[in-house]
Amino acid sequence: TDALNQRLSTMQQQILSRTRLQPIIERLGLYKDQVANKAPMEDLVAQMRKSITVTTVKSVGTSRQNEVPGFTIAFESDHARTAQLVCAEILSMFIDENIKLRAQAADSTTEFLQKQVEEAKRKLDEKDQRVAEFKRRYLGQLPGQEQSNMNILMGLSQQLEAVSQLLTRTHQDKTYAESLLAQQVAAWEASQQGSNPQTLETQLTALQNQLITLEARYTPDHPDVTKMKADIAQLKNKIDEANATTTRTSRPTRTKPRWPSSMSLRRSSNCEARSTSTK
Repeated sequence: TDALNQRLSTMQQQILSRTRLQPIIERLGLYKDQVANKAPMEDLVAQMRKSITVTTVKSVGTSRQNEVPGFTIAFESDHARTAQLVCAEILSMFIDENIKLRAQAADSTTEFLQKQVEEAKRKLDEKDQRVAEFKRRYLGQLPGQEQSNMNILMGLSQQLEAVSQLLTRTHQDKTYAESLLAQQVAAWEASQQGSNPQTLETQLTALQNQLITLEARYTPDHPDVTKMKADIAQLKNKIDEANATTTRTSRPTRTKPRWPSSMSLRRSSNCEARSTSTK
């Protein structure tokens, strides 16, 4: 075939060069007489090159798909053994050169395909980037995104509802904390005014209001509820003690009657007698 002829021509240029044929001449001892007569090596190489014939043969096979192209190598020599050895050397070089050319072709093909793959990948990346940019620019406006947009909207609505509920609970907790703080401040200010039963009653009312609030938020066994009940009981005892002290202080005490002394009585009698005699 034309491809085989072209490949053979390329290989012959390499194999039939002086650098390839001279080692064969020296190794096999060819042209001993000419070498003895000191014939130039260039002449010996040219003579050997003329003695070598490379011919392509018809393809072997029953169909075009099974055809196997080939070639023959011939070398003219006076000795059959020498011709056989030279043909073996030339054939070995053709095989090696063919493998080398095929490897180079494979490398070239691989490099070409690699470049094609890289170019295709570059174009694909550019298209992907353009598609992504298009989607970003027209997000939510593309066909088939209605359901996705609805799902996103529902998710955002649920998040908004959760945040609103959290805000409401936080506001309630803030109001409760402010109320509790105000009651505690009032109770503290009242406690600084002494142990007046009226002041203690005010503290008791504040604590009872706090207890109502705590019982509405916690169970009866909650530590805050238990402590508040204990504080109320302690304050009630304090109120009872204060009331008892006030009662004892306000009760009237009996005092002995004061009688005028005898000297005062006698002085009064003398005064009366003196007054009578004067009359």
